[in-house]
Amino acid sequence: MILFRANNMCYYHLIILWLTVLIYTANSIWVVEINKLHKSCENPSKRAPFPLDMSKVQIYLSEEDKLVLNGEVTFTQDIFPPWGISIYTHKLDHGEWTPTAYTKSAFNLCLEMHASHEIWYIITKQLNKTNCPYRKGYVEKFDMVDIGSFGFDDVLQDLVGDWRIFVDFRLGSVPHKLQISCMMYEISILEH
Repeated sequence: MILFRANNMCYYHLIILWLTVLIYTANSIWVVEINKLHKSCENPSKRAPFPLDMSKVQIYLSEEDKLVLNGEVTFTQDIFPPWGISIYTHKLDHGEWTPTAYTKSAFNLCLEMHASHEIWYIITKQLNKTNCPYRKGYVEKFDMVDIGSFGFDDVLQDLVGDWRIFVDFRLGSVPHKLQISCMMYEISILEH
């Protein structure tokens, strides 16, 4: 069963979607609805294109009720360090979107992608090429990789509601030459 098929998404943006979908597998009384996939943020200073093509990535629910990653990621431009990412969330509270404490940032993902304590390690440890730079045209393949539950079992009750997940993706180190992209995902976590 295919849970969703990514379409031209940044690899690390997909991690956010996995985290939300994983909540469903942790306990069958929770349901995650992805309302808007891969929507550009309304910020004109964050309009750089994503350097990854994720159109051939799929996530499956195995017979053992585990999420499995399958497919390939193609780099559509060169990636040199530093390769930064910021993930932050807003939750709908009484009709207003308010920032939450659920955030994660890395100034240089090239250095931090293999730290075993990081949330993305379950996926980055599977990479065939383990260091930057990544050249345009490089393809990273995933063959039925078990991506687990990321330890969300203990906080499910705190996550019920409507969410916006924002992902800023940065390339470069000179402030006036930074290439910044921002994508937003809208999800709902429901108690079933």
